[in-house]
Amino acid sequence: MEFLNEYSGLFSLLAVVASVVAIVVSVVIFNKQKKEQEKYYYKQKKDQEYFYLKQQQDHLQDLQDEYEAIESTSMFPMSLAEREYYSRKNYLKNKLGR
Repeated sequence: MEFLNEYSGLFSLLAVVASVVAIVVSVVIFNKQKKEQEKYYYKQKKDQEYFYLKQQQDHLQDLQDEYEAIESTSMFPMSLAEREYYSRKNYLKNKLGR
């Protein structure tokens, strides 16, 4: 019993140090989790922005392709069969890259 009385101050000091360390560790863990969560949300936001940008670019490319197809047709009047023939010819030419 005398041993406990002699070292009671040391034990209380160790208890205080342990509680301070526990608080510091919990704050460090909280900050680390917060940073990871911010990184995750930032990455998710960037992915979403990239998806919308890609969607817009695809849509613009479709419109440009349609415009080029319309522009490449002749302005001279022709029969439906001739128009289909030249349309198919232009389509194949564009697909083949010639």
